[in-house]
Amino acid sequence: MGHRVLTFIMVFLSVVLLGSLACRPAADSAEVILGEVQKNTQNEMELLDRDLSAAAKKLSGLDLAGSESHAILLELTQNRSYLLDACTIDRSGKIVGVEPSIHQNVEGSDVSQQEHVSRLFRTLQPVLSYDFKTVEGDEAAVLDYPIFAPDQTVSGIVNVVIKPEILLGNIISPMVKDTSLAIWGMQPDGRIMYDIDAEEIGLNLFVSPMYHSYPSLLELGREIAVKSTGKGQYQFLDTGLQQTVKKQATWKTFAFHGAEWRLILIQVIP
Repeated sequence: MGHRVLTFIMVFLSVVLLGSLACRPAADSAEVILGEVQKNTQNEMELLDRDLSAAAKKLSGLDLAGSESHAILLELTQNRSYLLDACTIDRSGKIVGVEPSIHQNVEGSDVSQQEHVSRLFRTLQPVLSYDFKTVEGDEAAVLDYPIFAPDQTVSGIVNVVIKPEILLGNIISPMVKDTSLAIWGMQPDGRIMYDIDAEEIGLNLFVSPMYHSYPSLLELGREIAVKSTGKGQYQFLDTGLQQTVKKQATWKTFAFHGAEWRLILIQVIP
């Protein structure tokens, strides 16, 4: 009898130990994936930033509405599926050049009152805006760079219009493929920038009726909004929005030229 009890205890402890070891790599791999998503987002935006800075230098002294300027704008958008377009803006805040040509109908639009434009002219520093309704009619973010004339006065702005859900989707999708993980993106104001459930993109966590019935999500969302990193749990619908499940959230922040994107990794708790 004693031998059987001892055997049972040894087997039980072995199962517990194996279970513990099995869980730990899963948690560690989730942290690694989130870190990679953050790093890859940073790398992609730094490459874009480098090319935009170079474009600003090339545009110095050029007619911002001229053919040379249009060629520089078109080059910026090549092989970047997440860019809606690239623009030049003159010192008065008017769009004078746009590429690709499908969006040239917005040339002549006055964007001087847009927050990111006024901030750049005030600070003379690059600016990454949060998502807003652009003159093209899309919800998008804008990365602006000042164009300095040869006498070092600011002659205008060159910018690119970014669709964050495409940029983040291109990075996140292959990272979580064939795993039980999910990652969503949120601005500090609660706007959902990316989610595997596309109908959530563009909703605001703190305003949309879709989230009102999930107080634990709203509570954690307020913490995510003010803290650059953290962990927490909440209840919400599963992927596909079929049934309510409990989720473990871990988040990090991508910060760039005045904007912050929260990247939140999710694991369903059995």
